[in-house]
Parts: sequence; structure tokens; C-alpha cells
Amino acid sequence: MEGSNSPRDMLLLNGHAEGAAHHLGLTNGVASGSNSLPAGNVKTDHFNGDDISSNSFMSIPQFYAGRSVFITGGTGFMGKVLVEKLLRSCPDIKNIYLLIRPKRGQEVSARLNELLNAPLFETLRREKPKELSKVIPISGDITSEELGICENDQALLCRTVSIVFHSAATVKFDEKLKLSVTINMLGTKRLVELCHRMMSLDALIHVSTAYCNCDRSEVSEVIYAPPYNPDDIISLINWLPEDMLDQLTPSLIGKRPNTYTFTKALAEHMLLKEAGNLPVAIVRPSIVIASLNEPFAGWVDNFNGPTGLVAAVGKGLFRTIMCEKNYVADMVPVDIVINLMIAAAWRTATRKTDNLAIYNCCTGQRHPIQWGEFVSYAMKHVRKHPLEGCLWYPTGVLRMNRPLNAAHGFLVHYLPAYILDIVARLMGKKPL
Repeated sequence: MEGSNSPRDMLLLNGHAEGAAHHLGLTNGVASGSNSLPAGNVKTDHFNGDDISSNSFMSIPQFYAGRSVFITGGTGFMGKVLVEKLLRSCPDIKNIYLLIRPKRGQEVSARLNELLNAPLFETLRREKPKELSKVIPISGDITSEELGICENDQALLCRTVSIVFHSAATVKFDEKLKLSVTINMLGTKRLVELCHRMMSLDALIHVSTAYCNCDRSEVSEVIYAPPYNPDDIISLINWLPEDMLDQLTPSLIGKRPNTYTFTKALAEHMLLKEAGNLPVAIVRPSIVIASLNEPFAGWVDNFNGPTGLVAAVGKGLFRTIMCEKNYVADMVPVDIVINLMIAAAWRTATRKTDNLAIYNCCTGQRHPIQWGEFVSYAMKHVRKHPLEGCLWYPTGVLRMNRPLNAAHGFLVHYLPAYILDIVARLMGKKPL
């Protein structure tokens, strides 16, 4: 990612913005604020604390007081941290509406109850139990027409909501193009349609990814011209058979590695068209990992990305990995991303502009960690605090020699797995 021209110019050192960032623990943030603009691309707004006069300044908790928030993706990793942070740090917030779909026969109320009883909310349950009653489930589905929300709930949202966080997405890199477009693009389009009907909308914060423009060597806080018109891609998935879409996918996504980054880039361009019509901002996190501080250090609830890698290495499952050890491991703690999202909504609402603000939230050029260092730290800690049920002594080697990595992988990954499967079958047990 391209470094900031004035360090922390987005939130951390800009007059009143510094005070607002302090309310949410943003003084150690990693969000960039580059102002460089490649020729031929769309100019966007950047955080400038001078836009708010001292007479009109309000803190972030004051801003959220009495407001209702609507969140998509609220049951996901980032969504859970967002809900917890809003309830804990903005005590006068009115309501938080979560879009939740019924899942495996479980009603939305049951899913919400399960969510609020997770370890993540332990502090709130102990110290501020009444705050949890502010979270209200809205039955719906991001893949359905009108988000699957009934008329009464739509009317409720349009009447009461002033802040929207859109974090619902499919993050599977190998997702079929049809489903990826349906969720990441069409879902965004349907949410925008709902936002247009909201009577007092002050901010729509869209969670994108820092990798949506990974086909470029440098990524500024701008929206780059897409390879296709987003509406054309949506039309394509609606009339073309899925088997033909699968065949066309490699040529459609071009230099991008997967459908995830492709559809996320197109979704950003869809939102660009709304600049001037809706108060929109885009947050682009890189690889989101466990929390740095809040609600407690190290919280994570999935095995995606680096978390899964560390777990697999700790179990002795991964022993050789194809990776350049000197490349930057661009990771950002989830609580830093959430702080930025909350502050971005405050900033969007209190600064009226027709431009669209974009915030890259990534490692940047200050003390970046490399993949070799990351694996070294992981090895140190999984050996100090070993995991249960290890199959092999934890170790991991990063290689860039593909044939050597493949040969070593066969010896230490596949061959032991085949032997264990044979032993399991001989003992009448299910193969691993």
C-alpha cells in the first residue's frame, strides 16, 4: 500500500480529530491518509480535521447519543466487534438493528441470543447488561430482493436509522462468481436502495478491502476505473447459466486473483455513483486479525487467514509453505478497523460534502512485519504455549522454490496423511 504523505493525517493529528480519535482509542491506529492521485482516476475526499470548527465539535460518543444504527454482517467476525464497541463506548446510543438471516432452522431471535452470550460480550453482560437490550434483530437475507426484510421492518429502519454499516460479504476467495456478485455487489445495490428511503441518514460506511485493487503496485485512496460496468456484470449473472459463468470467470477477473477482490472493486464503483446523493464513505482494511486491545487482547472467533495458518502450524499440520519471507504481512487488528469505521461514520456525518471519502486501513510503512518474522513469532509462542492434540512438533519453513516446496510437502504433509489413513482403516476407524 502507498504510504501516507502526512502521517496519520486522517484521524490522529488533525486538530479536533485527535480528540475524537482518543475517545475510541485510535491514537495507535494504522489507517493511512494518502492524498496522491494517479492521473485519470476519481478524486475522493480525505480526512481533514480543519473542516469542523471548534464551536461545532462533538465527541464520537456524543454524536452517537440518541441515534439508531443498522448493521449488515453483524453476526460476522468484524460485525460482532462493532456491536460490542458501540454498546460499550457509546452508552447513549439508542438502538442497534442487526440484519440476521434464519440459519439451519434457527430463528433470528435465537441467533441474536447466541451472539450476545458469546465471550466477546462478557464485560457488557457483567457491567452494563441493560445495554444488550438495545440490539434488535431484523430478519432478512443479503441475497434476497429488498434484503429479505418485511415491509414493517423496512418502515422501521427508514423512520429511525441514521447510521448504516455495511460489512456483509462473502469472503471466500474461491466463491463462484454468481454468488460473489449476488452478495458483494447486488447486496450492496439493494442496501443503497433502502438507504435512499431513510429519512435521516447521516452516514453509510461500506467495508471493502485493501486488496480490491491488488492488480496495482500502489493503491491510493481513490476509486480506480473498473474493467466493466457493474450493472453489466449483474445483468450477466442473471441471464447466463452458471456453468458458462464458471468458464468465463478467469477472463472476467483478469489480473485479480479471485472473485472476491473483483466484486469488491466493482461494488466500490457502484457506491461512487452515489456520491452527492448519499453520505457514503469506504473503509478498506487489509488482512483483519485478532484484536489488539478490545474487548480483550487476542480475541478471534475463526480460523481465516493468518489465524488458521498459526493453528495449523501449531498442530504440526503445516511444515512447509510457499511464501516469500521478506514480503510484508499486511495485517491489522480487528479493533483498529472497527475504531476507524465508527470514527468514519462520525466524520462523514459532521462534514457535509458531495465527495466520497476512502480510508485505507493497513500496515503502511511504519514498522511493517514481514512473513518470515510472523512465522518466527508464531513458532516461538506455539512452542511456549503448545496446542492440544498436536500431530507433529510445530515447525514451519517458508520457501520460494516451487519444486523443493512440493517435494518437501509430499514428504511431510501427504505421505504422513496417507499412512495415518491406512492405519485408521486397518483399525476399523474413519480415515482422517
